[in-house]
Amino acid sequence: MQLKKLFGVWFAMFLCACGNEVLVTEGPTQQQVTGRAQGLSTTSEPDLADDEEPEKIQPIPALTMAYNLSVTFMDDVLNRLGTEIPTCSGSLDVMFLDNFEPSTNLSLNCLGIDLSGLINSETALNGIDGLGIGLKDVLYVDGLIRISKFMGASYDPPRPVFIKPFFPDEEFYTGFSELRSLTLKTPQGESAQGSYEFSVLNLSAAKTVEGLGELRKVRHVSCNARGFSGISPFDGFNFKLMEVMFHEDPVAIPRLDLGFATADAIGFAFPLLPAEVLITLDLVRQDFLAPFAVSSDLVAAEE
Repeated sequence: MQLKKLFGVWFAMFLCACGNEVLVTEGPTQQQVTGRAQGLSTTSEPDLADDEEPEKIQPIPALTMAYNLSVTFMDDVLNRLGTEIPTCSGSLDVMFLDNFEPSTNLSLNCLGIDLSGLINSETALNGIDGLGIGLKDVLYVDGLIRISKFMGASYDPPRPVFIKPFFPDEEFYTGFSELRSLTLKTPQGESAQGSYEFSVLNLSAAKTVEGLGELRKVRHVSCNARGFSGISPFDGFNFKLMEVMFHEDPVAIPRLDLGFATADAIGFAFPLLPAEVLITLDLVRQDFLAPFAVSSDLVAAEE
């Protein structure tokens, strides 16, 4: 269940990242339509027997991402102080077909024990019954994308998620910070008061990713939750620490950090281990495959 919700968090960040980019459509792209049309006769339609069904166009891989995954217990996830005990490491491979259907492969080793076979990432992925976000639940107010619902949780007023993802006003966002108080209600009907502190940490961070090269305009933001007593971060999306790195062109999420107290997530702290946990997904390789989006740099080079 927690893996399902963790992937939901990552998937929501990816959707926000792709918010205004002409990357994914509900139907085939113009490039797909044109390419497929070239294979059809313009003078006549193919003859089909009465009981013969037309050949279905199978979806093809469009995007692959490979992340390093780590789980570290520590005393303070916000300040990265005190004892740090790396507990789990592994990888998460994600693939999207050209119809945006995702698939994953998870490898995870904790304290020398291989847990990969115990966690069926495909089941967790297929078990996400929608993210619970409709167009009416997404707002753009005062420079921030905000949502009023996510995976069954609701926020009143809507909580901040991300800055304007494409061509943001860097002068406006430099040093940007907002503290938003609200009421959170979980799918189980529990509610609590708290706040989200949203901060822009960097607008021009650099990171090298295999398949993409050097990314020089990585946006780095945080949205840390305070309060919300008694609400699990996996139920309310209220992580004590949440940091997201995002790159516009090509679209990528180079890094996602989620930090929380184990007592808040599962009701108790593990004996002999620090009380807080930091989960990190670090992008090491990403490949765009036709007919997915093409970087504007490549288009400019062709012109």
